[in-house]
Amino acid sequence: YSVTETYWFSFSVPEENLHGQIYLWMHPNLKITSAGCWMWRGPTRHYLEADHFNFRNYLPYPTITDTEVQVPEAGLTVRIVEPLEVVEVDYEDASSDTKVSFRATALIPPVARSTSKHFDQPMHLVGEIVLNGQRMALDCKSMRDKSWGEPRPEIGNLEHPPVCWGVGVSEDGKTAFNFSGVDDPAKAGGEWTDVFTLPAEKHFKEGWIYRNGELRKLVSMSKATERDPGNLDRIMSIVADVVDEKGDHHIIKGTMLGCVQWSGWSNIGVHWNRMRWELEGGAISYGDALEMTWAPHIKHVQGVKPKS
Repeated sequence: YSVTETYWFSFSVPEENLHGQIYLWMHPNLKITSAGCWMWRGPTRHYLEADHFNFRNYLPYPTITDTEVQVPEAGLTVRIVEPLEVVEVDYEDASSDTKVSFRATALIPPVARSTSKHFDQPMHLVGEIVLNGQRMALDCKSMRDKSWGEPRPEIGNLEHPPVCWGVGVSEDGKTAFNFSGVDDPAKAGGEWTDVFTLPAEKHFKEGWIYRNGELRKLVSMSKATERDPGNLDRIMSIVADVVDEKGDHHIIKGTMLGCVQWSGWSNIGVHWNRMRWELEGGAISYGDALEMTWAPHIKHVQGVKPKS
């Protein structure tokens, strides 16, 4: 029942400090869909404080053709112009005078996850946004991803430290990365070791980096996170030392420019952060850092020790 297929697109208008998401989450065996769009400028305490938030959880299954996925109840259409190369997206919420339309063109081929049921892809997005009646051009480098055919069950109260999934694409489109894992126990953010037990081999999940025309798999990561304890430990900044398959280190520094909380399902909390990334060597990018948390961690932040 939990098998999913997803389309996700991220986009930014840096001069407006605006960041947005388009997400389409299909459940083929249940024949239902979750879909929508949200955009925000700065840190928020709740997703309903975002400049625009419109996400529907229980919708009919999309109308699907060889080239389009349409979810009219969410005002969303994803159109495949050239498979794995060019995608067009149209979203409209007439009630708030908000629209997002863009053509996304691949910067590099898709990068598959080890499961072969998910890929990430750096894209160049060109289009237009109308946000609550304000019209602005959209022209950015950003990441999209797609998942298919894999169970994604709702997880209960998992006793686990926060898991961060970070992505970025440089402004010139020549550098991109993806990483996933928890903070290094020996660094800032690693205080979770006082509460949770996690084997060392599970600290780093997966990742890749594209630099100088070469794609490399990441094999390890040591990450430190500065957090805001007054806002459920949301990310303020990140420094990640990632090591690729050839043994080269890459230092990725990120500063949070805006944040919303969003939950794909009720038992999980996600701090969805707009990040300004700086890679050692000068590449600057904007992107995302999603950090997933569960109830035992939130209680830990509030000083309530989870039961053993």
